[in-house]
Amino acid sequence: MRLSTNLHYSMDVRAYTDQDYETVSTWYVERNLNPVPRRYLPTVGAMVPGIACAFMYQTDGQFVILENFITNPRTTHEQRKEALDIIVADMLASAKGLGFGTAIAFTTHPTVEYGCRDFQPGGDYKMFSKEIR
Repeated sequence: MRLSTNLHYSMDVRAYTDQDYETVSTWYVERNLNPVPRRYLPTVGAMVPGIACAFMYQTDGQFVILENFITNPRTTHEQRKEALDIIVADMLASAKGLGFGTAIAFTTHPTVEYGCRDFQPGGDYKMFSKEIR
């Protein structure tokens, strides 16, 4: 799936590719976070090269989940905010094009909250995970 390219911003957004994994993983490490294992990433992601990345998980319901937002800590706060705006808008356009009616995002980070400021708040949650093997 190709992400929308007709949005008008000062930064370019493109589809995430597997070659971006090392860069994105570095951003997690630089933020003292564990990188998301490659096998957990969905096939649809958006990247503003050198600045930010996020992913869109497609469900069998009428919603997508925007997740795994990460930004380059060596860029300015303003660059990160603009890149997240671009990524969110692009993923929403892609989700709409695929027939999804709602997007959901989970975060505790203020910059990601800013990127999702047009979303309806859904409460405060903790996320838990457990590998099933």
